Amino acid sequence: MSEYRYPLNDILFSLNDIAGLARLNAHRSEDVDHELVEAILTEAGKLSEQCIAPLNHSGDQEGSTVIDGNVHEAKGFKEAFREYVEGGWSSLAGSEEFGGQGLPFALAAAVNEG
Repeated sequence: MSEYRYPLNDILFSLNDIAGLARLNAHRSEDVDHELVEAILTEAGKLSEQCIAPLNHSGDQEGSTVIDGNVHEAKGFKEAFREYVEGGWSSLAGSEEFGGQGLPFALAAAVNEG
């Protein structure tokens, strides 16, 4: 089984050079610069490689089941989702007014894609 490698450079290129993240974010905040974007994506890569990608095999082997109307996921998925939420990954583009981080949607989408 091959190890998943987060495509950090490809994602940075897509966000910065193709999508024009700086232009997309111009109306929101000057605080979102290249260094912050790279730091966020680097940490997202660690989560993907170390926590989420290893679950692909167990997810394929065990799968999910529905018992009495309740979904039971493969081992490790509940803990991985908890780590994802507690790390603030689910609220990247959410409004700060409601507990989100107010970051560009394109950045949040790139994190989720990786």
